[in-house]
Amino acid sequence: MCKGQPYAFEHVRIYEKNYVFADSEWMETKTDQNGNFSMKVWGSDYPTVTPYVYVPNYCGSKLSVGRRCSSGGLQINIPASFITEKHVPKKEFDIGSIELHNNEDSERLGLGYILWGVFAKTMECKDY
Repeated sequence: MCKGQPYAFEHVRIYEKNYVFADSEWMETKTDQNGNFSMKVWGSDYPTVTPYVYVPNYCGSKLSVGRRCSSGGLQINIPASFITEKHVPKKEFDIGSIELHNNEDSERLGLGYILWGVFAKTMECKDY
């Protein structure tokens, strides 16, 4: 949600956390007109997978010279109980409804964050 309205037609991505190199993007989709999305993804990493959902936060951002930049993003780590070793998930992770306006929360961890975004994307811009 953005100021109580659906966060419609915006990007949502699943990344695999890498603690030394840039995180690996596994899948991208967009929210629908109601702000909903669904993704099913599989991948592997050594020694374990630590995927997260990432939503660039454009809620409340200003249009400037035909561009709008995100004010960071929301990262939601996928709990280990929802990660399986099979290609068919055992259960669905429902994030629920999240208000993005004035939401500074992020679960971003690792070297990319420690080095102030050298390896982690912290802002995105799009043209209008």
